[in-house]
Amino acid sequence: FLPGDLLFFHTPTAESTDLQRAIVINGEATIRWVLERGGQRKFDVAVEHVAMVVYGGEDPAVIEATPDHGVQMTSWSVLKQKHRTARIFGGRVATATQQQAEFVSKWAAKQVGAAYANDFEPPEGREPRFYCSSLVDAAYQAAMGVELVFTKEPFTLLFEPRDFWIKYYGNKGLPEAVGSNPTLLLFSPVVDAAELLEGNL
Repeated sequence: FLPGDLLFFHTPTAESTDLQRAIVINGEATIRWVLERGGQRKFDVAVEHVAMVVYGGEDPAVIEATPDHGVQMTSWSVLKQKHRTARIFGGRVATATQQQAEFVSKWAAKQVGAAYANDFEPPEGREPRFYCSSLVDAAYQAAMGVELVFTKEPFTLLFEPRDFWIKYYGNKGLPEAVGSNPTLLLFSPVVDAAELLEGNL
């Protein structure tokens, strides 16, 4: 792995939480969004989480944003054990230079300790909050100096299955927000990706 590389996870339905299942269903709706715009169906599943390699080496350091811990640093070995039943995909942003990818990893590392964006709001203000894919997206935006890294047009958040998200947001109502999700990044035309099988883990 190199700094800036992405790791995507698809947990079997029987072992996933209600939120993880909803994110996967939302991811399937995202795949349809991608296909409607001429994109390719790279894989047969949507994913519910993305993390990013910060430092390479024998046991790479990985950064992720999770509901329980916010933005935290972990290691590939710990992450692999945590997601031991998941299908894992590796991705690299083909449009980023090595220098930009290294900037991405350093920028992301500075966000350790930031809170999780439970409402999936964009990371704004003096104390931005992040969800897993917004951390990756924001890091690459900062490195490449552009607002759109993974798509050609802004992605308005989808909320499928509708019933789940209406209950999730409660009285706040569903937001009208632009953002991302793990599947959007995995299926992006700028991400070269492959499933990491047992032999190459």
